[in-house]
Amino acid sequence: MEIQETPSNEADKNSQIVAMLTWIATIFFSFIAPLVVYLVKKDDHFISAHAKGALNLSLTVSIIYLLTIAIGFIFLGVTVIGILKHGIN
Repeated sequence: MEIQETPSNEADKNSQIVAMLTWIATIFFSFIAPLVVYLVKKDDHFISAHAKGALNLSLTVSIIYLLTIAIGFIFLGVTVIGILKHGIN
């Protein structure tokens, strides 16, 4: 009786480590790290899926950050213009 190996859906240990390091690098290098990992490791589905997720998160956070800064400058400008026109009363 032969033992047949069934293909496993689980990723190997190296893929798990690279995926984890991709998420950690996203904290420090924003979208650059997951983009590089995604472009280099497209052939590994597990790594590319995690790189896509990290890239999505970092781009979303970056867009929200830039919008928040823009809105802050607008409100600051409106406030300063109002103070200059009408004075502080």
